[in-house]
Amino acid sequence: MRSPVAWIGQLKTRIPSPGPLAVAAFAICALSGLPLLLVYRPGAPLESLARAMMTNPIGTWVRSVHYWSAQGFLVGAVLHLIVLLRRGEEKRMAFAAWFRLILAGPVILVALVTGCILRGDAAAERVAAVFRALVHVVPPGGNLLAAILLGSGSSLTVVCWHHALTASLAVAILLRLHFGRVVPEARSLGLMSVLIAALSVIWVPGLGAYPQATASFPWYFAGVQQWLRWVPEPGLAVGLGVSAWIALALLPAFDASFRTVAKWSLAAGFLAYALLTGFELARRYWPGATGAPPIAQEFVSARSYVPVPSTLRRIPVASIAGRPEGCLSCHGDMNGFSPAHQPAALGCTSCHLGNPFTLDAALAHAGMTLTPGNLSVVRQTCAAAGCHADIVGRVQASPMNTMSGVVGVDKVVFGESRDLDRPFDVAHLGHSPADRHLRNLCASCHLGQDKAQPAAISQQSRGGGCSACHLDYGPE
Repeated sequence: MRSPVAWIGQLKTRIPSPGPLAVAAFAICALSGLPLLLVYRPGAPLESLARAMMTNPIGTWVRSVHYWSAQGFLVGAVLHLIVLLRRGEEKRMAFAAWFRLILAGPVILVALVTGCILRGDAAAERVAAVFRALVHVVPPGGNLLAAILLGSGSSLTVVCWHHALTASLAVAILLRLHFGRVVPEARSLGLMSVLIAALSVIWVPGLGAYPQATASFPWYFAGVQQWLRWVPEPGLAVGLGVSAWIALALLPAFDASFRTVAKWSLAAGFLAYALLTGFELARRYWPGATGAPPIAQEFVSARSYVPVPSTLRRIPVASIAGRPEGCLSCHGDMNGFSPAHQPAALGCTSCHLGNPFTLDAALAHAGMTLTPGNLSVVRQTCAAAGCHADIVGRVQASPMNTMSGVVGVDKVVFGESRDLDRPFDVAHLGHSPADRHLRNLCASCHLGQDKAQPAAISQQSRGGGCSACHLDYGPE
């Protein structure tokens, strides 16, 4: 009977090393990107991607494979570099060969970031803005470099060309020079194909449906996001990154003692960035960590692969401000809105959240709210960028929400306070006699109470935040 150590040793010999796995992931990524190019329009990026995914489950599958193969390539490339450093390969490789290997780092970064920007959704726009700001501070000629990489207009044509051609071709050339091949080994390709297929079923990458999705940066960018939140100085972030890259590139030129110090410093920097990334991802994904509803779903259910019923496929998908609005395929007969809130102007998800990039009811209703005016969700609905962002804070602090005067008078009457001017908030009532009195009476009506269903204000329907005053339930 073989010992566990021998069994593990045999298993290690059968599993390909990170390098060949990275080559396999790149090949899958490049091949899966070709069909996406056929439907992608740089002038309407979000609309072209969303329509391809909404009407054809195969489009969703191809994009999912493309996404996960890119992540696999990044992880494989990083692990391959770590293995080389652990073995001390920088001492045995020619300087030119080592420099080409390290040069792949910025090229891979450009390929990944441009791929994220090409989504064209709210998160992509935020990533583009942050990336442009970071590139601007690169000396010398940061402004020129940003214009070369990202272009200057709203169209993503330049970004598309860099992602599909420049960066991809550069990566292929560097892989050929380093590994001596671009066509992957059969064993590595088979293992990576199974892994990517499994991930593509479990986690299907979606598209950011609303402005709040800007919080969903790519996971490999999460450390930068957290760093800029603590130290809002892009020049320092770029300086640290460039310094680490230069140190890596010059490792073969260092003597033994300085090389050891440099490698330990790089390891400490990598660990610090990994911890920053982990902290940001935990803050983003831990259940209830932010206290906010999960409005920015980065992944959707595998129901996305279920074919759309033929009755829905025959209904033209509406387009609202360059964004497909699948909700209107079923709810196109809604009426009774004021001109500024007509579905033809805003769509449905601007107020009700949910997912507009699907024709499946269960997927569309995920994360949706029936009553957008509720103060518990109002910062994601009425207060969204470009709407009433400057009003919500005033409403939440106003007497008609806090009922400060009512609470103050009630407490004076019950002998629990002598100061009528002391500020109170009905949302923070305790269990004193005065507070129990308010809970049984006024507190059940104040604006902060969530309405579960749309309805006119009555004894059975109270609260509702903004909707309590600003929504008129007419016959329509």
